[in-house]
Amino acid sequence: MPTSKPGGGKGTHSCRECKRRKMKCVLESAANATACYGCRRRGSPCLSQEFPEDSAIDMEMIAKLNNAAGRAETVSTLSSENTPPSDKPLTPTSMTSEPLRQLAFHKSESLSRFLHGSLPSREDTERIYNAIPQRPVLAHEMMTMPYTCLSQNDRIQSGNSFEIPDPKMHPVLIARHMLLLASLLQHLHPEVHADIKGLSETPRVMSEPVANLAISYVTTKDELLGSIEGLGCIMIESVYQANIGNLRRSWVAGRRAVSVAQLMGLNRSNNRAQYEVLDSRTKYDPRVMWSRIVFLGRFLCLMLGLPQGLY
Repeated sequence: MPTSKPGGGKGTHSCRECKRRKMKCVLESAANATACYGCRRRGSPCLSQEFPEDSAIDMEMIAKLNNAAGRAETVSTLSSENTPPSDKPLTPTSMTSEPLRQLAFHKSESLSRFLHGSLPSREDTERIYNAIPQRPVLAHEMMTMPYTCLSQNDRIQSGNSFEIPDPKMHPVLIARHMLLLASLLQHLHPEVHADIKGLSETPRVMSEPVANLAISYVTTKDELLGSIEGLGCIMIESVYQANIGNLRRSWVAGRRAVSVAQLMGLNRSNNRAQYEVLDSRTKYDPRVMWSRIVFLGRFLCLMLGLPQGLY
């Protein structure tokens, strides 16, 4: 004896969803209609009660997968229509690396413009540089080159550190200029250096925001610290913090410099070191940089009463 359809009368159509909602199931009049009016409006699969419960669940999953596949095919079609054809074969690496590379470039470009816009005015910068008759030995030079190279002639030749950076330069190079400017302001006093009396702000007020911006946006960002200039910025930050009495922050910056230098391989022989050089005019000695980092770290450990085993 044939079994009757569960839950539906003779000659009627009632899907499971309409029955569950206790609603009237109205099937479209078209001959090829596959969903009732209620299921089509709700966007849910229209499953007849003539199938067992397990089969209904399977068919519901199939219907969802078909809908998802249809949406993916539509998106793929629209994307292919709006994208010009390319001769290069697409690979998972090329599909993800190119957008990330463009995003990183635009982010770096925006950061450079922001940092450059935060620099003191050209008039203030020139007053600061002209306040000292003879060019001093800068912090980054003492941390990156041996003392035998710090003669006056060599320092004049490496005077690019005093040049006002271009807004299109790498943000690390602009941050280096900002940190050098802040370090130089630490050694200027209006009663000793008459040329800085015309500054728009006092040296201390001017140096703090300049240094803080360079630290917040560059020296504490791991993605910007793969170059030798990036490591130099961290070392200048450590010296700057120590000069204003923030020994703990100076020690933290020193620990960051140790980690970056070790990742570059500066603690090993020169032929095994791996780092990037952003400016070909940058003068540095990797062995000297590593020894200065260790020396400054041990000095701060003595001052703070911390163990020196980490160095």
